[in-house]
Formats: sequence, C-alpha cells, structure tokens
Amino acid sequence: MAHTEMVKTRDGREMGISIFNPQKENNSVIVIGQGVMMHQSDYNVFAEFLSKSGYPVITFSYRGLDESYWLGPEKANAGMKHWALQDLNTALLFAKQHFPKKEIIFLAHGISGEIAGIAPASTYINRMIMISAGLTCAKLRPWRVRMRLSVMKKLITLLLFFYGYFPGKRIRYLTNIPGGVMRDWVGWCNSENGLFDEFPDNNYCRLRIPLLSISFEGNSDIPLKAIRALLARYSAARIRWMHLPDTLLSDTPNDENAFFNAKFPENLWKMIGDWLESEASYNGYFNQEEKLAP
Repeated sequence: MAHTEMVKTRDGREMGISIFNPQKENNSVIVIGQGVMMHQSDYNVFAEFLSKSGYPVITFSYRGLDESYWLGPEKANAGMKHWALQDLNTALLFAKQHFPKKEIIFLAHGISGEIAGIAPASTYINRMIMISAGLTCAKLRPWRVRMRLSVMKKLITLLLFFYGYFPGKRIRYLTNIPGGVMRDWVGWCNSENGLFDEFPDNNYCRLRIPLLSISFEGNSDIPLKAIRALLARYSAARIRWMHLPDTLLSDTPNDENAFFNAKFPENLWKMIGDWLESEASYNGYFNQEEKLAP
C-alpha cells in the first residue's frame, strides 16, 4: 500500500510524493519519472508490481499534468526547466534523503528520460531505465511526421494565444499541458540538437551507470534516430537497448504509454525485474553481499 507525503520544491510548489513500501525491502529504491500522457496514479499498479519484488517505489507528478492550477495564464511560464530543475530534482533528493543507504534506480518514462540530466540531483542516480524515450528534434523524425509536426506547431501557437495552455482534453489530442512546456517542446523540435542547444549535457556525460532503454517497433513518434541521439548523450553509461516488436503490445495502441497499458503488462514488466536482478545491470556501488541483504 502507498502513502503520500507533501514536500516543497525549491520554488515553493507543494508536491505530493507517493511511496510504495514493500513488506521486505532490498537495497534499492525506484523513482518513476512521469510521461507526458500519464497521471501519477496511472503508475500505481506498476509500482505495486515492483514493490512485490522488494523495491520501495516513489512516484510524483510534474506541475500541470495533475494540477489545473498550473495551466492558467498566471503560471504560463511553467516549462521543462521547472519539471527538471524543480519537480524531478525534488523527487530524487527525497529518495536520497529518505533512503540514504539505498541505491537510486530512476525509471524514466518518455520525457523523463530526456530531461533527466538537467536535474542536478541526477548525479545520485545509480541505475536507470528508459521507456519510450528519444530526443525531441524534428529532423530526427520521418518526413510524414515532420509534416504533421509542422501543422501541430502552428496549432499550438494559436491555442496558447487563446487559452494560455495546451487544451489537449478539449480538442481530444494529448492532454492538458502548461503553456511553457509546449513552447519549450516547439523550440526543441526546431533546434538542431533539441534540448541540448539550450542545456549542457554535463550531467548526462557523468552518469557512469548501467542504463536499460526499452522501445518498440512501429512508433514513428519515437524513431530509432531519436533514441540513438538521446542515448549518445549518456556517453559514459553502460547501455543495453531493447527494441521490441510491437506484437508484445497485444491490443494496445503503439504509443509511448503502451508499456504500461498493454493488455497483459506483466509479460513486459518482467523484463525490468530480470534486468535489475542480472549481473549486467549491477553498478558496483554496493558489494554483492550488501546488494542481496534484506
């Protein structure tokens, strides 16, 4: 069962952090970084699945994805930097402070894998798993996707002018997203190197950790070029990339949330447990005896 603690980010936002505590803990804690199309509660079943294997699991939400307060004009400047420097950073610091003797495993869904290295506290990450994460940069997409993005960017500009935020629920496309986040997304699409034309990749290069990347065939929104471009920034990581056939997704649409919404998700989720328990994923921060201790 989970319990929630309220914490404050450095800029004063009150953020709810949910902790799923296992009956018997191992020496690791998992922090789940949210994808844009997911709510914090959407990870509950997955978090409970992981906790049954002995992992305390932490979930949190980026401002604006679960709170309408952050969507209005008065909060229009809430952008990707706030998600990374404030919200994600706070969650990682919370894990470090509340589980000081445990290694931190960051499970980054979608955008979380892209912005992870912006957070100063990313240096505390000992292992990392990325699900459907690639670099936001239009030139890395196929031509037909670039054409769709071109139309989408014009629509975003128009909607932000009228609403101050992206009203995804109203137009039945994506979800409600803060205006600043969408402006950043458009800017990264237009940039030669995506977010790395704005932010340095210093922390990305410092992560000398095991990293598992999971992606699926047939997802034109996250093509192989975009995944490779992002993984290249984690230049010191020991990377295993599993590019899986979309047949594993059962009847679920093949989008970035498919890993969590598949008809029989346990078949996919077991891959993570197997990797975490394998010697290939062991980062050496703890010796073997400590790693296996209850």
